[in-house]
Amino acid sequence: MRRGSVGQKSVLIFSILILFAVAGAAGALAQADKDKDVLPRPERGIAIYSEFSGVVVPPGESVRMELTADNKGKTDENFVLKISQVPKGWRAFLKAPNFTVDSIPVPATKTRTLTFLAEPDKTIKPGNYQFQVDAQTEDGKFTSTQKINVTVREKTAAAEDF
Repeated sequence: MRRGSVGQKSVLIFSILILFAVAGAAGALAQADKDKDVLPRPERGIAIYSEFSGVVVPPGESVRMELTADNKGKTDENFVLKISQVPKGWRAFLKAPNFTVDSIPVPATKTRTLTFLAEPDKTIKPGNYQFQVDAQTEDGKFTSTQKINVTVREKTAAAEDF
């Protein structure tokens, strides 16, 4: 009789171990399913982008839009910023709340927001004007560019209804 109870205990222990193994595998599969939507981050990577790549304004109106500096890597980065293309007759700046900026620190996996501001001279006529904002890491190994197209167009009655 003792043998039977030892055999029953062995079967019970074996069944419990199988149950834990199946539960653990199910938990691992559930976590893997959760993680499949999260892309692994590279060691380093940057991006600079705006919500809009083109805007339409009436003559004489300034353009102000947010730019996002995105650190896509696992390492803190200092973004060195430059407006490399400014059409004749325009002045352009990158602004933080109180300052014009030419670099911005961005912690790993985080974003920072700054403002692109373009001011036209009184002589600017209707047409398309292209701006370009460049960002690079301090060591110059990673770069990103955002082009912004500004179309200056006279207001029309149809546009005012929109």
